[in-house]
Amino acid sequence: MALKIIIIGAGEVGFNLAKELSREDYDITLVDINPERVKRASETLDVSTL
Repeated sequence: MALKIIIIGAGEVGFNLAKELSREDYDITLVDINPERVKRASETLDVSTL
């Protein structure tokens, strides 16, 4: 069972944190108010986005 992690903010720090953690067996949700950041994350990382 994968550990569930929520990251608030898909800026430089949040994006890179999600990138590193997505290489492991974690269930990651990345949340950001900026639709461009959410789109970038959803297209390039193995994460759920809001």
